[in-house]
Amino acid sequence: MTYILGSWLQSKALGVQQQQVAAAMAAAGEATQQWLAKLRGMEQLLCSAQSAQFLDIRRREAEAYKDKLGRDVTAQTAKLAEAVSAASQKVLDANTKYAADQLNGFEQGGKYADATIQQAQQHMQQVEAAVVAVRQQQLSSVEAAKTDAEAKATEALEAFLAAVPQHRQDLMLIEALDKALDRATKTATKQFGTSMAAAGAIAEQIAALQQLLQQQAGGPAGLALCEQVVARSAALQAALYERAQTLQLLKAPLGSEPVDMSLVTTGGTPPPPVGLPDPGACVAISAQIEAALRACEGETSKLGQDYYAALAASSPAAAAATLKRPPSPSKGSAPAAAKSKPGTDDAAAAESVSTRPERIPASLAGLQEVNGKTLQEVQQQLQAHLTAAQRELRAQVVMVYRLLEGVPAVAITAFTQHELTQSAAARKAIADPFQQRQQQLLQQFDAHRRALHPSMAQPSRQGEVSALTSGEQERAMQALQLGQGYCEAALLLIAQQGPSACARLRQLAQLMLKLLDGFVMPGDLVGSRQDLQEAVVQRPSSESVSMAADTPSHASSPRRRTLKQLQALALAGAEAGGEAVASSPASKGPAASAKALTAGKTPAKAGKDADAASESGRAYGPCQWRLQALPLTTQDLGWSLADTEALCAPSVSPAADAAVAGAKGKPAPVAKKPPAAAGSDKTAPMMDEVVNGFQTPCHVVAIQCHKAAVEQLKADLTAAVCSLKDSMYAWQRNEATNKERWAGCLKHLGDVV
Repeated sequence: MTYILGSWLQSKALGVQQQQVAAAMAAAGEATQQWLAKLRGMEQLLCSAQSAQFLDIRRREAEAYKDKLGRDVTAQTAKLAEAVSAASQKVLDANTKYAADQLNGFEQGGKYADATIQQAQQHMQQVEAAVVAVRQQQLSSVEAAKTDAEAKATEALEAFLAAVPQHRQDLMLIEALDKALDRATKTATKQFGTSMAAAGAIAEQIAALQQLLQQQAGGPAGLALCEQVVARSAALQAALYERAQTLQLLKAPLGSEPVDMSLVTTGGTPPPPVGLPDPGACVAISAQIEAALRACEGETSKLGQDYYAALAASSPAAAAATLKRPPSPSKGSAPAAAKSKPGTDDAAAAESVSTRPERIPASLAGLQEVNGKTLQEVQQQLQAHLTAAQRELRAQVVMVYRLLEGVPAVAITAFTQHELTQSAAARKAIADPFQQRQQQLLQQFDAHRRALHPSMAQPSRQGEVSALTSGEQERAMQALQLGQGYCEAALLLIAQQGPSACARLRQLAQLMLKLLDGFVMPGDLVGSRQDLQEAVVQRPSSESVSMAADTPSHASSPRRRTLKQLQALALAGAEAGGEAVASSPASKGPAASAKALTAGKTPAKAGKDADAASESGRAYGPCQWRLQALPLTTQDLGWSLADTEALCAPSVSPAADAAVAGAKGKPAPVAKKPPAAAGSDKTAPMMDEVVNGFQTPCHVVAIQCHKAAVEQLKADLTAAVCSLKDSMYAWQRNEATNKERWAGCLKHLGDVV
């Protein structure tokens, strides 16, 4: 029984060893399968790669997984082999110990006969042989599992590496396509941003101009305000013109002359003439974006052709279908991909399926269709932006058109105020020395009168009386020369101020007309009247711009009016003296009924300008105005020949010498010959001048404001002449009174004697 039990135990130990080894091999195999699953999963991760750099990262990860798997399999194989050998050796050791302990004969004091021992030993040898065979089989299985795992790992890595080139090729194509598409979309986005910034800048300039027009012109700030209005208007003029050109909204280029701002410059170096930008330098937004879209379309087409050519080289059966060129889009249409006929490239599609079919279709036509959708979206954005930008520009042009009536009014009013202030300052510079000397002479008369004393009636003091009488006669002569000299100098200055200021006002009127000629007006824009109305209605911010401007309601004095008179300005051409150019297609407009120009020779320059205006192609008819020269001689200002005879005797020296000499307290030099009568101007009278413009309300306002400014200048000079007459007659009366008082003092002294 002991022998049978031992044999059974040895067989059971061998079975346990086999179960343990099988369990260890199963655990090692499960771990190996997990690593193999990770390695095989790396190929699936290639589809989520976003760049070729990501592919390199995945390749390094796959190689690392394979190396890790090899190391783990080798370690597990060694561990299993050691476990198998240890388990087998344990069984063999148990058999050896059992034989030594149990298999003893009767002679050794054992329990078994020799035959039984021999039979047991044979059985144990069979068990040992079975253990050795099982061990060898188990070691072979472990080695085979290692070889199989390494082969599967190598196969998975090779499959991964074999898939990488196609993924890399597809990703490189997608990256190149995205780069080309992004370049086109970024160009469009940049142009949209630039366009919106230009619209915002124009809105800011409109608001700034409106604020300037609401200021009051007066005092030293008059010329500065005029300069600011003209400069701001010129900048707005250029911005509107450039904006209209870039949006392709102008019917025809505006042939405006540069504006010379040296007349209104407050100080320093005058700026160069300001003109409109060169039409060739204004590139349309649509042209730039469409050029970028065409370049993108050509680039993506070339990339697709190269890709499918390489794909066809590796798959000849797909060459016929994948290299089909899409039909070229029609001229002037938006970039769009051509569609291939269905059913013609099914077989090729089966062989040329890309790793990313949603981005890379099976044919070149399909790829162009996918890319064309993106380009069509950009084209749609362009059309939407152009529609909105053109609507906004129309609204801005209407707003500026309404504000332009205030530009010549405020500028000319401010400039006129500056001219009047300067003229008054020049007259004051002459009057101040005269008044100072006048006070000195009056004080000298009082001193002479106080010097007379009743004691001078004595014969011994007759010499003193004679000296005082001689001094008073000299003082009276100086007073007469001083008054007459000042009168002549003041008259000469007033006679010069009139034509000089009138000429500058005429230059300013011409400057304003040139400035207004270059403004983009509603009639210059492409579109109908309904487009303008919709633009103004659909733009809420247009309500923030004032509808009123500083413009004159009549020719005598510029003052504010409301836009309710806007319609009436179309009929104001007759009052302004305008005449429509004969060659103008708009000669039947409101100004056609204006009175004809005064007979006279029209300057050649005006005729050339009129021809240029009539050939401008603008919706506004050209018009001519005659800037009449008001008579501004001293006689026209209220100085008569009687005033000259009374206040400016021919025997008196010229005005300037008398005024200067009197101011210094010195006797004026006696004239050697009678001078020309004061108040008789020898300067040639100013001639009328013909100016050209267009039949718009703002041009009419400029002419009206010029007329009002000239009349205001004449009124100011007339008041100056009147003030001069009053002061000189008062001075003359005062001297006559002093003469009578002196004679009375001498008579009283004689009566004392």
